[in-house]
Amino acid sequence: MALNAKLNTGLERLQLSVEILHHPVIPFVVLGLMFMQMERHLCEKVLRKSNNKSAVGYNVKPTGSSQFDAIVTVCANIANNSGNMTATNVVLIKLDLVRTWHLLTPAFEEAFNTNGKKWEELDELLNENNSKKKKTNRRIPPMVYVRQLRKRIDMDTLKTIDARIQKIADHRENKPRPDGGYHPLTIETVELITNVYAFRNTVEELYQNFNNELERHDDSDAAYLEGPLYKYEVLSEIMKALQGNLQEKSKQYGNSKVLRLVFLMNNYHYIVKCIGDTPLEEACGKTEMDSLRKDIADLKKKYLKESWGKIDSCLDEHDQLSKKTTNLKRGERDAVKKKFKSFNDEFVAQHSLQTKYSVPDSSLRADLQERNKKYFGVRYTEMWRRYENVDFTNNKSKYFIYPPKQLEAMLDQFFEPN
Repeated sequence: MALNAKLNTGLERLQLSVEILHHPVIPFVVLGLMFMQMERHLCEKVLRKSNNKSAVGYNVKPTGSSQFDAIVTVCANIANNSGNMTATNVVLIKLDLVRTWHLLTPAFEEAFNTNGKKWEELDELLNENNSKKKKTNRRIPPMVYVRQLRKRIDMDTLKTIDARIQKIADHRENKPRPDGGYHPLTIETVELITNVYAFRNTVEELYQNFNNELERHDDSDAAYLEGPLYKYEVLSEIMKALQGNLQEKSKQYGNSKVLRLVFLMNNYHYIVKCIGDTPLEEACGKTEMDSLRKDIADLKKKYLKESWGKIDSCLDEHDQLSKKTTNLKRGERDAVKKKFKSFNDEFVAQHSLQTKYSVPDSSLRADLQERNKKYFGVRYTEMWRRYENVDFTNNKSKYFIYPPKQLEAMLDQFFEPN
């Protein structure tokens, strides 16, 4: 806290509008800049006395012992050596460094006195000096090295974003979630999208700079990134990677079709709940979000069909067996018994399974419970009434196991979150 206060005071004196950002390295980047500005100020005083003003700003070429070289080393490696930090945090740290570096650039230009040279001119100076065909002894302004560092930080951040999107798409695990609830990858990716959106201006500038570099140069870094991945909207591409991965994960449920549908509903609903109807929806792509909403609606219909398809015939309100109340033939009595036994067995099986499934969101859970009641709860009540006066057995309690109100109460036990 004391360091931050001192740095903020120093920044005010130096007239730098840069806040102390999230990662601990950033105050030290700012501190290094302050040292360099103070160093230049002292050099100016010394050189003014010696009438050698022309040397000001050109005697700070990075060396192994300089503050500048230390900053280069720290910035180039900090996010790659982040210990146990999550992949999401690594992306955000690098975006934070990019934003800070971009904010500091005008201050560096002032400190190193670039004499109005544009970025392209600074690049050309370094390229000319490094050329194997033409070695020159021209003095390279220190800002050229700052420029090169910024490019390296930018390029490393682009590669990190690219790698994170690929990891989301390729994420695999040996076993699916047994309850079909939220997958940790969904939660982490939505958090990533939310946080990257907070850096949207930095991301836009980052990709714009990269596109400009592609137009000017054909170096190894540009070759690495050249292709379709860097012509897209970043947040939209993260979303597509997550959706594709969730589809692949759902296939791990194999023959558990109902659980597969519950898993997709849960995770799609979480995405829409967190991102829908917010500025993030526009950034991620309204078409993609509307498609997700349609997918959720379709999944709900498929869920009902897969859950209760086997008992649909039991609830047929047009069957002829209930037309007679007495004097049923043996075959007719057996058909009614089979109808109730089939319903009871399937309902018990689904109740046993679906009370173990998880739907963490209360609104989605209530919606599915209500759909179950409307889909077959009302039809079951009608079947109960049609057959309660039909003389098909001497032991009706064996078949009339679940009174309608009890059945509805049992449906309310589905999807309780674990």
